[in-house]
Amino acid sequence: MEFATWNALLFWGLVGACFAHEMWRTRDNPTKRSMICAAYRKAFPVVLRNQHIVFGIFSILHRVLEPSYSYQWFRFGLAGSCLAVSSTVLHEFVHSTPWLYANVHKVHHEFVTPNALASEYNSVADTLMNFINTAMVIYIAQIPRELVYMFLAFTNFSVVLSHHPPWPGSKHHLVHHTKGKVNFNFSLTPLVDDIMGTRAPTPTVA
Repeated sequence: MEFATWNALLFWGLVGACFAHEMWRTRDNPTKRSMICAAYRKAFPVVLRNQHIVFGIFSILHRVLEPSYSYQWFRFGLAGSCLAVSSTVLHEFVHSTPWLYANVHKVHHEFVTPNALASEYNSVADTLMNFINTAMVIYIAQIPRELVYMFLAFTNFSVVLSHHPPWPGSKHHLVHHTKGKVNFNFSLTPLVDDIMGTRAPTPTVA
């Protein structure tokens, strides 16, 4: 199975599991259920478009830029660390640049309380920036083919679950999605924001 196909199946499987979880949690609250369904319906066409763009390009690039098989597991950890830092730097950059925030990133913040599907609710430009960042890390780190699948699983779990409110680890990043332009908690993990000095003084969700 191609990386792009496998990654798509994993992403939608995670989103489906998160949606089912939210439906089960709100089984006695029809109003809340209706709000969640409406949020997923809003996000679906945008995310589907972005997934087609990213996975199509990734499938082509993988054939052209075949990574070396000779490197060891430490490349995986190195790539993960680099992606966490580079994603945080990129995220902070679009927030600190008014034009980029207004024209590229603001779409992602339409969800004050995001859901698993909204984790990829972005403009096309935002989607491409994130894709290029991830693809560059994978290629520069020369992650062995057999570990690319695991790396994509790692990034999918991190991004999707960090936007899924019932998940305990999501509280840190959900602060970033509170109403208004929030210039802290750019990372998906507290450690990176601590290192970058961008962690909110009181990381709690209203």
